[in-house]
Amino acid sequence: MIYRSDDRCKFCVNYLQNKTCKAFAGGIPDAIWSGDILHDTPIDGDNGILFKRKPLYFPDIDEETEKRLSREKLW
Repeated sequence: MIYRSDDRCKFCVNYLQNKTCKAFAGGIPDAIWSGDILHDTPIDGDNGILFKRKPLYFPDIDEETEKRLSREKLW
């Protein structure tokens, strides 16, 4: 299945609703929402909260593999 870029945010444990999350309560920046920035490293205004995939399909995936998959934009 191919996902739109904004779907990636919806797979994050910090996603709330309506293009908001715990890191960006006032709205997820367009560069993150579009997928141009993966948000696997801190950026200004994220309050130290980064993308963390919900354990939907591979709950036992290790953190190193998760980071690699995130960088490869497979999510």
